[in-house]
Amino acid sequence: MRTLFLHVGHAKTGSSFLQSSFALSRPALRQADIAYLSHGAVEKAAKGAMTNGNGGTLIGALNNPVRGWLMATRLRLKGGNALFRSEFLFHRLSRRGGAAQVSHIARGAGFGRISILLFIRDPFDHLPSLYQQRVKRSGYTGDIETLAEDYDYPRQVARFLRRIGREPTVEITIANYSRRRRRLTDVTSVWLGLPNDALTKPEMPRINRSLTSDELEAQRLFNAKFGSSGRMVSDVLSRRLPEIEAEYDLPSAPAGSAMLARLRKPMRFVNRQAPVGERYTMEVPALPPEPAAAPKPDDVIALTRAQWEAVVEGVAKEVTRRSRS
Repeated sequence: MRTLFLHVGHAKTGSSFLQSSFALSRPALRQADIAYLSHGAVEKAAKGAMTNGNGGTLIGALNNPVRGWLMATRLRLKGGNALFRSEFLFHRLSRRGGAAQVSHIARGAGFGRISILLFIRDPFDHLPSLYQQRVKRSGYTGDIETLAEDYDYPRQVARFLRRIGREPTVEITIANYSRRRRRLTDVTSVWLGLPNDALTKPEMPRINRSLTSDELEAQRLFNAKFGSSGRMVSDVLSRRLPEIEAEYDLPSAPAGSAMLARLRKPMRFVNRQAPVGERYTMEVPALPPEPAAAPKPDDVIALTRAQWEAVVEGVAKEVTRRSRS
């Protein structure tokens, strides 16, 4: 039976690593009769760059009936199985009608089933990483306590499972990134029906690394002055110095307990759908008793020479880009 494979993320569950792995593994995927359709992002990912995968073409087809028909026709003529990945698919398929739309394209393309791989992540492991990503990518200037008040990924996962699970041809594999982060390619290979060592691991062990506390504070200062400015700071630091160990903040115990209490119901729903070893952890870990003091303007932000060189390089490139535009 022909299968449409969809790796949908979600965010901060090794998506960049797996995107590079898929791009590097195209020969092995072709040999297994799994088409990973080429896309500009695929070529960048094969070189270790951070991308969103080839799933943008599928999202475009979901958003436009004509493009959807063209994609279905192309996939039907191509034959075999197909693989798409993008963490944005998680949000697109969570919309009302999203599951029915992708099923319609799949039927038109001649696929007998849709197999979805969804990585989830324990909230107290996910929140610090998400906080870093918001600062790096979205210009966020708040603290982790504020973000904890709005954190709702388990609720989003529950909504995704409810809506996508209504389609009879859809099969969902749930894996917990917090327990599988060292075995992402193994888990993904099994999902694709391949041997454990079939997928190539990127040479760069960490793609899109998180920041140290001092790097993060520098990025927040840039965000406060320039808006979202990850291209100037975070991107260059991650690319030039991938070997630096990241540092993660945690919310205080009161904020963490309040977050868990608010999310307990959707977490229980997700855990009923997930295999025993992949379920959310429902306990609150050891957390700081009080919120960390907000950074003061005269606090020391200590960066090495290599880190400063990366920041200066990023600022110089951005200044040049803005002057030309």
